[in-house]
Amino acid sequence: MVVAAETTELRALVLASLGRDAELTAAVLREAGLYSVVCDSMDELCAEIERGAGIIVVAEEALNPQDVASISSVLKSQPPWSDLPFVVFTSGGRTTSSSMQRFHLIETLGNITLLERPVRTITLVSSVRAALRSRRRQYELREYLAERARTEEALVQQAEQLARSNTDLQQFAYVTSHDLQEPLRTIASFSQILARRYKGRLDKDADEFIDFITSGVFRMQTVIEDLLSYSRIVNQPGASFAPVPLGEVVDWARQNLRRALEESGGSIVCGELPVINGDRVELVQLFQNLLSNAIKYRREDVPLEVRVTAERRDGEWIMSVQDNGMGFDGSYSEHIFALFKRLHGAAIPGTGIGLTICRKIVERHCGRIWAESQPNAGAAFYFTFPA
Repeated sequence: MVVAAETTELRALVLASLGRDAELTAAVLREAGLYSVVCDSMDELCAEIERGAGIIVVAEEALNPQDVASISSVLKSQPPWSDLPFVVFTSGGRTTSSSMQRFHLIETLGNITLLERPVRTITLVSSVRAALRSRRRQYELREYLAERARTEEALVQQAEQLARSNTDLQQFAYVTSHDLQEPLRTIASFSQILARRYKGRLDKDADEFIDFITSGVFRMQTVIEDLLSYSRIVNQPGASFAPVPLGEVVDWARQNLRRALEESGGSIVCGELPVINGDRVELVQLFQNLLSNAIKYRREDVPLEVRVTAERRDGEWIMSVQDNGMGFDGSYSEHIFALFKRLHGAAIPGTGIGLTICRKIVERHCGRIWAESQPNAGAAFYFTFPA
């Protein structure tokens, strides 16, 4: 007869050293619908434990120091989730020094239930059932731990594959972008030569075609430069962070954009900003991208105003860059951070990489970034840094 694995693991092992009581105990358990096995020796009991057991039923006089040592050795080889229960029949009467010594010896086995003789049938069956319910939960824990280990292993393998794939893609993007620059420089140089030498000497269509080539090359160069910037941030193994005053960072970014700011007639108001732990160059690039966007997407009928503020809340700094420009539909607030995603088409120059770089920089500084806006009501970009 084939016995189910669960039945095998949840059986009651009865040690034959109980003498006649061993068969009677096993019979009582079987009559109660419990699977029990009588063992003829301590060696057999230890072997059965290794096969899988739900509970051990034994008399205290059967557990001499050598037998306890044998069982303890088997228990040590059990997995961490296993806490095998024992029901031990003890002698009735007054406690003696000898009985206390036996108790302390038995106690080393761990999960012990003591039943004083004479033991009523209902007491024995109830004790064994209670112990088996506990044991069944242990086996459920074993299955849960095994499933979690399999899941974790699969996740580790997927993470390793994803990391390799990302590394390959990042390297591919960097190498491809870098290698594309040389033929583009050649095309740009010769198209500029054509424009200088032959503009006005050929027909109107030829002049227009040369302008198309020149402007197309310029746009492609801009895309490649932005891709290289993104690849450098992604591929950088780990910046050496240091305390950086964000007020100085904004001033630096503002100086880099001085000409565009003067041409737009806009103003940038900067509140008191904190000192954070970060990479100065990346932080300048972050603020420069956001301020440049504010200038680029300004409204012609309203003087540009940009406010840069910081607020400490719940253990982090919440930074904001807010403008009074064109704004955008708030339903696209997540869309704009994706690579090459733009909302205003070719009417306003850009590659759709700047905000992607901003998100990457903020994430490298253990923060998050989001945007809020409405059409013709300006845009607000929020991002956090650990305080």
